[in-house]
Amino acid sequence: MDKEICLNLKVVTNSKEFKVTGFDPQTNTLKLKVKAKPQKGLANTEIEKKLSKFFLSTTKIISGKHSKNKKILIQNNLAVLEKIKNL
Repeated sequence: MDKEICLNLKVVTNSKEFKVTGFDPQTNTLKLKVKAKPQKGLANTEIEKKLSKFFLSTTKIISGKHSKNKKILIQNNLAVLEKIKNL
């Protein structure tokens, strides 16, 4: 069974490294720096790949592909979450 979570992002592109710089729980916004430039979807690709690896899940940008403010869908596999919880 899967659990889906939507999360808002505020993205700064063309940074020295990929880095989560903060989280605002009131707006449910993850602040993020990415290495890629905002050209030809490179930054979006980096975001999806890195966050998928970070969250151990499927991550997809569902809105804001041409904006610094994005909404992502994180589809967590509950079996994976249980393994993490039991570590």
